[in-house]
Amino acid sequence: MKQAALLVSPLLALSLLASCVDTDPSSPPVLVVEGYIEEGDYPVVALTTTLDPSDADADVADYLVRWGNVFISDGDTTVRLIGGSDSSFFPPYTYRSFDMKGEAGKTYTLTADYDGMKVTARTSIPQRVDIDSVEFINGEKDLVQPIVYLTSEADTMQYYRLFTRAKGKNTRPLPAFLGTFTNESRRGILSHPLNRPRTALDTADYLSSFRRGETIEVRLAAMTRTAYDFWIDYDNALAFGGSQFLATSVPLRSNVVGGYGYFFGYSVSRRILTIP
Repeated sequence: MKQAALLVSPLLALSLLASCVDTDPSSPPVLVVEGYIEEGDYPVVALTTTLDPSDADADVADYLVRWGNVFISDGDTTVRLIGGSDSSFFPPYTYRSFDMKGEAGKTYTLTADYDGMKVTARTSIPQRVDIDSVEFINGEKDLVQPIVYLTSEADTMQYYRLFTRAKGKNTRPLPAFLGTFTNESRRGILSHPLNRPRTALDTADYLSSFRRGETIEVRLAAMTRTAYDFWIDYDNALAFGGSQFLATSVPLRSNVVGGYGYFFGYSVSRRILTIP
């Protein structure tokens, strides 16, 4: 029987991938990709197979793909990514290569296969958009809301995503909650609030603002329209789905063919800030 259901990718920091899928237990698994390549940095890819959230006895480790074949091509050069332990991810395993760095303006194709399953995805890296400044709005008690300012090009549609991480934490930057936006209808100077990442691993009540004295890294990622579509769907699912694990049944738009997830290119502007 076909029905709308949620696929949980344990490698996504927010643990949320939604799609219309066949939930018949006899249906074969497919690959779930979480991957990116940034301008001036090396590609990173994580692989799992689809996880059925109705399986109460499911062990995340059983869905981790450790022996996949992962390749990335820029049209001229193809490199193989090698799997290894990575404590910044959960589960702690990713595929990487130090033989290719991302370049703005280039297009990259990902190919991955494992146990008869195969996925492909294509992305490109746009030109970087710099953070102009960050304003801090005082809230209740010791809470502060950062506001990120940037300048958009007057005649070019641009797509952005905010990421952040706390200084000293052994983790990758996480997607800021509701941090996806565009310069549509807002040319020139833009502003967007920076919210704390919201993850499925949080045990306390979610707090969107930051506390005084926290030191954080802020990352403004310029991306393609395809990446924007995925992240805006992701934001909406997390914000309006109720449960972080059993969210909306609306599919998340993706560039992955043959599976689920994403492989995106970013150009990133970074700031290290201490919340005043």
